Amino acid sequence: MPKLRRLTNEDRADLTAYLDGELGEDRTQQIDSLLAENDIARKEVARLEQTWNLLDTLPRTTASPEFTSRTVASIRVERKPPPAALVKAAEYGRRGLLTLVWIALISAGAAAGYLGGRELVPSRHDDLIQDFELIDRIDLYDDVGDLQFLQTLHDSGTLRNWNANNAASEDGSP
Repeated sequence: MPKLRRLTNEDRADLTAYLDGELGEDRTQQIDSLLAENDIARKEVARLEQTWNLLDTLPRTTASPEFTSRTVASIRVERKPPPAALVKAAEYGRRGLLTLVWIALISAGAAAGYLGGRELVPSRHDDLIQDFELIDRIDLYDDVGDLQFLQTLHDSGTLRNWNANNAASEDGSP
């Protein structure tokens, strides 16, 4: 009596492929020899043939167009995670952008503080700039001496004539 050997999952899959005619020539010969020697394999092939014959007796149905559209709509596409290098590059990019934003905000704040402080806090030189014409002619005023001398010149009309002549010479007229 021949020794009975259990069928493996691979043998069962090959028996199905054997019945469908999907095996190569070498594997088909191996299955033929297995069927000749092994009663369990022959019973398995008979059971598979009987199952297919029963399936052939069932009525054929067709799927509705709605079934197809619902099935396709329900399939979720499996997303692959992005490569680690891309994730790391994106993280560095975000950090760099965040750093640039902080630098820009700090620079804008510093510039606003500097300009605001310059305008709001008076400088000791502001008075000198406003009195520049007076300071520019200080040598002329040193010779005057006191206010009474200027009053005398004004009353005599000398100062008016001098101002008119001086203004004309500054305009470029003779």
